[in-house]
Amino acid sequence: MLNQRLQFGSARLSLALVGLMWVLPFLYPYHAYPVTTFYQEWLTALLGVLALPLLLTTRFWQAPQVPGIVLLPIGMMMLLLLQFIAGQVGHFDQVLLLSLYFLFAALLMMLGHFLRAELGLPQLAAILAAFLLVGAELNTLAGILQHYRWHTFLDGLITGKVSAAVFGNIAQPNHYANYIALGLCSLGLLHTRFGWRAGLTALLATPMLFVLVLSGSRSAWLYLSFILLLAWLWQRRDRALRPLFGYAAALWLGYLLMHGLVQLPWLQGGSGGSVTAAERLFGEAASGSIRLHLWREAGLIFAQYPLFGAGFGQFAWQHLLLAAELHNPGVSGLYNNAHNIVFQLAAETGLAGLAVLFVTLGLWAWQAFVRRAQFTPEHWWGYAVLLWLGYLLMHGLVQLPWLQGGSGGSVTAAERLFGEAASGSIRLHLWREAGLIFAQYPLFGAGFGQFAWQHLLLAAELHNPGVSGLYNNAHNIVFQLAAETGLAGLAVLFVTLGLWAWQAFVRRAQFTPEHWWGYAVLAVLAIHSLLEYPLWYAYFIGIAAFLLGAFDETGHRLELRRMGRFSVAAILVLGVVLLWQGLHSYRHLENASSARQAAASGIAAEKRAHDELLASLDYPLFSSYGQLFIAGMMEPSEEKLAQKLSLNGHALRFIPTATLSYHQAWLLAWSEQPQAARNQLERSIWA
Repeated sequence: MLNQRLQFGSARLSLALVGLMWVLPFLYPYHAYPVTTFYQEWLTALLGVLALPLLLTTRFWQAPQVPGIVLLPIGMMMLLLLQFIAGQVGHFDQVLLLSLYFLFAALLMMLGHFLRAELGLPQLAAILAAFLLVGAELNTLAGILQHYRWHTFLDGLITGKVSAAVFGNIAQPNHYANYIALGLCSLGLLHTRFGWRAGLTALLATPMLFVLVLSGSRSAWLYLSFILLLAWLWQRRDRALRPLFGYAAALWLGYLLMHGLVQLPWLQGGSGGSVTAAERLFGEAASGSIRLHLWREAGLIFAQYPLFGAGFGQFAWQHLLLAAELHNPGVSGLYNNAHNIVFQLAAETGLAGLAVLFVTLGLWAWQAFVRRAQFTPEHWWGYAVLLWLGYLLMHGLVQLPWLQGGSGGSVTAAERLFGEAASGSIRLHLWREAGLIFAQYPLFGAGFGQFAWQHLLLAAELHNPGVSGLYNNAHNIVFQLAAETGLAGLAVLFVTLGLWAWQAFVRRAQFTPEHWWGYAVLAVLAIHSLLEYPLWYAYFIGIAAFLLGAFDETGHRLELRRMGRFSVAAILVLGVVLLWQGLHSYRHLENASSARQAAASGIAAEKRAHDELLASLDYPLFSSYGQLFIAGMMEPSEEKLAQKLSLNGHALRFIPTATLSYHQAWLLAWSEQPQAARNQLERSIWA
C-alpha cells in the first residue's frame, strides 16, 4: 500500500514538473544574442530531465510499454547519424545537439504514455490544461502590460515591446499566438469537464482573445477554425458535448468581434501602435502574391460595403479606385475578379450575398452529408488515391523526350511551384527552394541543418530581389524535412504519424473532451509547423512530444529490460552533464559577445573576447558557435591564408552570415580561385 502511494506521488510530481515545463520557459523575459532562446530551451530541458526519472522506477520496468510514435524521433536520429557518416553534416556538436533533441522527444513520449496509464487520461489532461491555462493567462497579462507600457512592480519580468505586434514574454508574435491558442484550448476542456459558468469562462477568454488579435498572427484564424471544426465533429458523436461546440463557436465569433473592439480609441496602445491579424491580411501589413493582393482588395471592398457589397460586376472599378491607395508595383492591368468565389461575393454582395451562399449551400450539404448521407460505391477513396498518385507520377512522365510538345514548350504544376515559373511571397520562395533542394538530394536530403547553406548556394541561381538575410528553415515542416532528409525522412514522418493517426481516429477513436483537447493542442502546433518552425524549439517540442506519447493508443513491450533501464539512466546522466557544460559554454559566448560590443565602442576588450571564445571551444555543445564568432572577428587578409580560408569556410557551412559570406569571396580571390570567388560574391549579393 505504501509503495503504491509513493508510486502515485512520484507520478504526480513528474506530471507537475511537466506542467512547469509547459509554463515557465514561456514566461522567461530576457532574450539576447548570441542565441535568443537559449535560457528558455535550457530551462525546458532541465525541467524535462527532472521529470524523466519516473522512467527508472521499478513499476515502469515491470512491464515496460513504449508507444509506437517513439519511432519518429529515433528514426530521425538514425538518419542524422547516417548523414554524419556520409559527410553531409560536418559539425559534430550539431549532430550531438540534434541527437539530444531527438532523445529528449523520445523519452517525453514514453513518459506521456506511462503517466496516462498511471493516472488516467482525465486527470492527466485536466492538470496539464490547468497549467497551460495559467501560463497563457500570465502571458496575456505580460502582453497587456507590454502593449500599454504600464509601469508596475513587474517591469523587470516583462519583455519590452519593440514592434507594433504584441508578443508577451515569448518575444515572437507567432509563437505567442500559438501559446495563447493552447490556453484557449485548455480553457475549453476545463469549461466542459467541470461545468464552469459562462461568465467565468468569458472572463478568462476575453483577455486572451484581446492579445491574440494584437499579436497580428494570421495563423490564429486557422487555429480557431480548426478548434471549431473539431468541436463540431465531437458534438456530432456525443450530444452531451454541445457546450464544447458552443464554446468553440463563441471563441471564433469573439475573435472576429475583437478586431473591431481593439480599434476603439480608449483601447489603443502606446506610441508603438498595434497590428491585428485582419490588418496583416488586408491592410498595409499585408504582403504576398497577386492573388493575395486581390483577396486583400476584396477584404477592403467588403469593409467599405459590408451589408450589400459594392454591386455585381463592380470589382474592376473598385480595383481601379484602390490602386493609388495600395501602391503595389507588382499589379498591372485589369483585374475584375478576386480569384476566390467567397472573397468575390463578399466584395460585390456583402453579408447579404454571403448569407444566401452559405445558408443555401449549408442546407444542401446538411442534407447530402448528414441527414441523408449516402456513401457509395464503397471504394471511391481508392479511385481518389489512384488519381492523386497518377497525377504525381504524370509530372515525371511528361518529361520524357517523345512526349514533349512543339516549339512552344510546356510548363507543369510542379514547375510553377518550384521552377522558373514560380512566384509569390518569401514563404512560397522558401518552399520553392526546398523543392529544388529535394530534387537535388531526393533520397536522404541535403543533411540536417543544411537548409541555410543550400539557400546561399541557390541565391545566385534564383535571383529573387525580395529575399535578403539568412533563412535556415523552409517555414513548413514537410518541405523542411524533404529538403534536409529526403524521401527517407518523409517516410519516417508519414509512416509513424500515419499509424498514430489511424489508431487515434479510426481503430480506437474516442470522442471525449480530453481527446478533443489533446488533438486541438496538437493541431495548433501542426498548423503552426506548416507555416513556421515551432518544433525547432525545445519548449514546443516538450508539449508536442509528451502529448503524442500520451495519446498514442498503441504500446509495444520492451524485452531487454535491464539494458533498457541502463540506457535510460545513461541518457539522463549524459543530459545532466551536457546541461551543465552547455550552460558554461554559452556563458563564455555571452561574455565574448559583450566584450566584442565593448571593443566596438573603443574599449580594449578584444583580448577578453578572444579568450572567452577559446574557452567555449573546450565544451562540445557550442564549439561551432565559438568558431563562428572567431571567424567573424578575423580580418580578411593574405596572412595565414590557408588557415583563414578553412576556418571561415567551416563556419560559413554552419551558419552562412553575411560577414562570413563576403569574407569567403575575399579569401577565395587571394587564394587564386577567381571563378570560385566570383560565384561566392554573386551568392552573397543575392542572398
